[in-house]
Amino acid sequence: MKPSYTAGLVAALLGTTNVVAQRPVDALTPFFLQLRSSNTTFNNRYLFACNTGAATETLCHGNKLSPRSAATFTWASTYAPNTGVLIRNMELGGRSVPAPMALVFNPGTNVALSWPPPGLSTIGWDNNVMYLATYPDDRHYQDGVVPDLNVKHRSGSFYMCWMLAGNYYYTVLAWASTTPQNPTCQSVHVSRVYPAV
Repeated sequence: MKPSYTAGLVAALLGTTNVVAQRPVDALTPFFLQLRSSNTTFNNRYLFACNTGAATETLCHGNKLSPRSAATFTWASTYAPNTGVLIRNMELGGRSVPAPMALVFNPGTNVALSWPPPGLSTIGWDNNVMYLATYPDDRHYQDGVVPDLNVKHRSGSFYMCWMLAGNYYYTVLAWASTTPQNPTCQSVHVSRVYPAV
C-alpha cells in the first residue's frame, strides 16, 4: 500500500509549532526545513514556498525564527540507505498535490534552482542535514569501464541566492557543484526539523 503524503501534511497543519531536532523517520512524518549559515540573514530561518508561475513554486527563506506557516515536507526513501526524494505538498485547485524536489539547470549559470516540477532529485540526510545524493561520480571515470550505479556520493552544496525563479526574482534555495558564479549566493546547510509531538 502506498503512503499518503496528504495525511502527512494534515498532521503537520494540526500539530503544534514547537520543534525538536531528532525523531524517527518515515514517509508520513512531516517536517520543516531550517537553514544554518554563518550569514545571520539566513541562520535559523525556515524555508517557505514562493510562487514562480502557474502551479509552480520554489523555496525562499522566511524572516521568522518560528516554523509557523513554513512549508512542510515529507520524505520518500529509496532502496539506498538514507537517500530518497524530498516531497512538498503543493496546494493546487483546492487539493494537496505531492511535488518532488527537482533541480533546474540554466546554461547561463553554474547554480541550479531548487524545486519546480516535473522531475526529481535524490537527496540524503546526515544527522538531519540534507545533501544531494548523486551517482555516478564522473571524477573517477575510466575509459571503457562502466561505473557502479549503486554507489551514491555527496555532491555540491546548497546556497541561498538572489536569482530568477520562473517569472520572479527571489532569494531562493539553490545548489552548485562548485563555487557559485552568482555573487549573491551564501552558503547554507539545510536541516530537517520535526514538529514536537
